[in-house]
Amino acid sequence: MRGLLPCALALAISTSLGAAEPSASDTQAIANLRANKSWLEALQVIEREMAKIPASPELSRLRTLTLADLGSFHQAWIELQKHPELYSVEESRRIKLGAMARATAWAKFQFPDEKHDLDLAHQADQDYETWLATQPALSTDDLSTLRSDRLLLSTRLRDYKAVTAQYESMLAAGQKVAPYALPAVGEAYRGVRQPDKAVAVYDEALKAYPNDPTIEIERAYALSEAERIAEAVDYLWRIREHNPPWVTLPGAKTPAQSETHMEAEVAYYMVRSFGNDLKGAQDGYEGMAAIAPVNPQLQEAVGSVYLRRGWPTRALQRFEMAETLDANFVGARIGQVNALMTLNRYDLARPIYEDLAQRQAGVQHVTQLSQEWHRNTGWQMRAWAVSGKSKGHTQGVVTPYGTRDQNWGLEVASPLLNDRWRVFGFHDTSSNELDGMNVHDRWSGVGLRYAFDRVVASVSVSRPSTFARDTAIDLDLNYRITDGWALYTALAKNDRDTPIQARMNGIRADSALLGSEFAPNELSNWVLEGSRTRFSDGNVRTQANTRYTHRLLTRTHFLIDGRAAAYMSRNRGASNVPYFNPESDGSFGLGLRFDHLTWRRYSDSFRQVLDVDAGRYWQKNFASGVVPSARYSHQWRFGKGWGFDYGVSWSRPIYDGHREQRLAFDASVFVGAW
Repeated sequence: MRGLLPCALALAISTSLGAAEPSASDTQAIANLRANKSWLEALQVIEREMAKIPASPELSRLRTLTLADLGSFHQAWIELQKHPELYSVEESRRIKLGAMARATAWAKFQFPDEKHDLDLAHQADQDYETWLATQPALSTDDLSTLRSDRLLLSTRLRDYKAVTAQYESMLAAGQKVAPYALPAVGEAYRGVRQPDKAVAVYDEALKAYPNDPTIEIERAYALSEAERIAEAVDYLWRIREHNPPWVTLPGAKTPAQSETHMEAEVAYYMVRSFGNDLKGAQDGYEGMAAIAPVNPQLQEAVGSVYLRRGWPTRALQRFEMAETLDANFVGARIGQVNALMTLNRYDLARPIYEDLAQRQAGVQHVTQLSQEWHRNTGWQMRAWAVSGKSKGHTQGVVTPYGTRDQNWGLEVASPLLNDRWRVFGFHDTSSNELDGMNVHDRWSGVGLRYAFDRVVASVSVSRPSTFARDTAIDLDLNYRITDGWALYTALAKNDRDTPIQARMNGIRADSALLGSEFAPNELSNWVLEGSRTRFSDGNVRTQANTRYTHRLLTRTHFLIDGRAAAYMSRNRGASNVPYFNPESDGSFGLGLRFDHLTWRRYSDSFRQVLDVDAGRYWQKNFASGVVPSARYSHQWRFGKGWGFDYGVSWSRPIYDGHREQRLAFDASVFVGAW
């Protein structure tokens, strides 16, 4: 009997509480607060009463409706599940739509682990599908809101094709697209490489949100991606001017730095760099970083310009500073990988890259990095062909090419092994018409290339299938002293570049070359080389040459470089040899290079290049003369790591006092980072 008493008492209490409802005065007080839109105060009363009567269906309903009025649709939907029978179809649909909109908004945020955070977006997308399957036909407004939210969600999932297709179908059906979804549509059009359409969408968004700096900056980037660089630069400058660097917030005693001004200025200099003004971008970023040295975005921006100017070591320091300031800054880590690849430190770049590829899968810049990584570490191939014809040839005068000449070749290199090594193989075939006789020369070989930190070295072994079949050995070594200065040497046993006339007469040659290249930035380059070749017939050829290139004009899509070159050689130890062998000769010339970027879409491009050179050539015992030359070429580049070039060249060289005219066509195709 005593055992049954506590059970009966507990049952009575439970029944009493379950049946209890708030008093009429409390219910009226809550209703009055809600009528006055005092949602927080009403929620406080509801929470206080629910602490007394937790199982009250009426209080649960009031809590759901008040949470929804406050915009907390997710919590409202959870509360609604306790007593779904208390709500009309319209109320339930409104709260569910709000909850899904909140889930979409949460999915937009990007956190350190991109791959994990995308689960939120996938879950929200599945929730849309599950809920829609249970609903009758939605109203026009509800359907418009739902489809607009899904535009946001699909953009977060980076299903850009689905976003653009859905957006265009909504326009075709006359459905209204919510203005808040338009920036996501603009991002999607940029993702599918249609920047002009992105600009139009951003323009529509700005009608609803005039002077929104975030939308304006994204519009400027879309302009630059459409190669409307000058327009983008002017537009960003106006944004920068309309947003002063310092703002005074209400009630503040001191002004605060404007994030909008800073972001517009960062974008301004970035777009200027897209237009080849790297020096201007560098000066701008360095000035900003001096004012705000603890801003990671500015440090990363400085590093990106340093890298493009040819200073990977300095760039790496800035990227590391940016990551120290913000450990979750993806741009800083991408910059480190690019700089380390340039410095041939794949061993240090690989763990950073693999972590990005795993945790930030799908991020557009990480996808681009993956393409660049595979381009540099994967298979590499290069093929080429040249065909030339010379006129004015004098019988008995030895010339390097003959009446007609052809050359084609193929080289293939393995993927990067142990982050340092590559195995490569090659084949090269030459054909020359010399005084009515066709001469062919074929080489095949294999080699090993090593690249780590400051050292790049290769060794190859090859054999010819014609003439003297002695094995050739080539050794190349390059040492990077600083970012812009390198020394290199090349040694060849049975040099494959020995003149064809010498080889067909059984004459071999060994050579040695020592050179230096100095490139302080992307605007200038100076090369100095000296070499010596020892022929088996006793001849010794000593050569020295130098060339200097400097940028004369920089425009967004047009560059002009000027250059100067000088050459001298001397041959001693043999005379009356069967190949072109001046006792001594030399030349000095000037030239111009015109580079026009005719078309570009992101990393795909087409260039037209014209090289024009003229200089005076002299040869001992013969009169000197002016030697002109020109070459016009097309260059195609594609972002997935391949491209091809082709061009036609013309020159009027002089050999032993006799002038010839040579016309040639050349073409090449490559895969990987050649």
